[in-house]
Amino acid sequence: MVNETNPLQYPLHVHPYIEVVHAVKGITEMQIGTEKYQIETGEIAVVFPNIPHDYHTLSTIGNTQLHIMNCYVDLLPMLKTQLLGKYPKNPVLHKSQIHEDVLYAEHRLFEASHYGTSHTPPPNLLAV
Repeated sequence: MVNETNPLQYPLHVHPYIEVVHAVKGITEMQIGTEKYQIETGEIAVVFPNIPHDYHTLSTIGNTQLHIMNCYVDLLPMLKTQLLGKYPKNPVLHKSQIHEDVLYAEHRLFEASHYGTSHTPPPNLLAV
């Protein structure tokens, strides 16, 4: 999990895991497969395994924040075959399509991953 606040450019690449890119703030241009998309504030792009993709921010320092999350398909053994063989027709979710529970879960994951290396969760993660 990465909380990226600087403008960036990732060249065309592939990898064996799912990558979720949430434009928390700013605009990012992404190529996913052969299509180009503009990911705006509040939108999420989902890149399935082994799909060529690149991205670069169009917004400037102070106006950029991306949450980048990677998920290895081996963590989802019952769905691995489907995840490796298919991908969505439109990999970009408009902010109106994203349920508030998804954003809550993402926020909590980032909170937990940036808490540190302690094995004791922070007090605010103990209560749901």
